[in-house]
Amino acid sequence: MGKFDFYFDPDLTKKLEGLSNFDEISEEMLTDPIILRHVKTEVEKHKDTGDLLASIKPQKKPHKNERGWFTSVLPTGKDSKGERNMAKLAHLEYGTAEIAPKPILTKAMNDAREEVNEKMMEVMERYTK
Repeated sequence: MGKFDFYFDPDLTKKLEGLSNFDEISEEMLTDPIILRHVKTEVEKHKDTGDLLASIKPQKKPHKNERGWFTSVLPTGKDSKGERNMAKLAHLEYGTAEIAPKPILTKAMNDAREEVNEKMMEVMERYTK
């Protein structure tokens, strides 16, 4: 599955890193299901996807690794025909020999970028005022 990164204003990142409650703030910034809504909106446009839409969920609450805080939204399981939902999303995103690519995830991430940034700034302002 594709990997998508958001790159944030370096000033915001420096401010966050200097706060004693950095982890608490970072987790709250990633709790809103903005990305989930955008991915589901794009998948919904493709009607022949079986159970794909219902299978798309946040995989874990936001968490931290050596690269920083993150959250993930993925399809899970198989549909009633036994087809893996993750494979269906990958086929839509990247295409196959028979199917032209339809960059659902790319569009969802691009469409969500401004809303995610606004949410992060809102949370940051609440903690720094």
